[in-house]
Amino acid sequence: MLRFGVVLVLLPALAGCGDGDDPDQPRAEESYATYYSAPRIMGDGFEAALELDSVHLSSETRDEAGRTLMDISLRRDGDCLGRLQLPGWTEPADFVVAGGRDYVRGSPEFWGDDAERYAGRWVTTGELASYCDWDARMAPFTRPIDEQLTSKDGLAEVDGVDTIEVSTPTTGGRLRAWVTVADPHHVVRLALTGGRATGQIELSAHDEPVEVTPPPAPDVVEFAG
Repeated sequence: MLRFGVVLVLLPALAGCGDGDDPDQPRAEESYATYYSAPRIMGDGFEAALELDSVHLSSETRDEAGRTLMDISLRRDGDCLGRLQLPGWTEPADFVVAGGRDYVRGSPEFWGDDAERYAGRWVTTGELASYCDWDARMAPFTRPIDEQLTSKDGLAEVDGVDTIEVSTPTTGGRLRAWVTVADPHHVVRLALTGGRATGQIELSAHDEPVEVTPPPAPDVVEFAG
């Protein structure tokens, strides 16, 4: 019997914006990494993330419960679609949240002993919609940035995009963000290292439309537990 549990994995993070930059400095892309401080750059990235209405998230996180994988397109209203794998699941499953209701579709291998009842069907559990809660997914971008200990860690190319890597200490390790040089300064990668909870999130398709519809009613079955 496959057990469902809500194991929210939220990377603890610091956000905010420092005001120690000279407002007369040029803000052209070629000088952004040079003239702006690490807290300011991280703050720009976090602010841009909080202003989004949709985003694609691809993440792998680990904590004491195990490994969680997410590959979802998400809207601010909490609707999403993609793939999800929680600790204890043998493999990822298709995942949709529409109108606050969750739907999971897995293979016979995913369902194991329950394959005859559930395999290939959309199963609603009433327990997993929180994985697409917008505020929960954006929580890493809402906390203050350390003005003294945040650092620039160099320039890097992420999926063909020029970024600045910045990092800041947290109570759970060190939080690293890759912020695009071009305006708007989106965070395209976020990672937490050095603590009990570790992981990395890739962010893309910033503010691109996400169409989500619930599965057809005849294809949906309630999870019996």
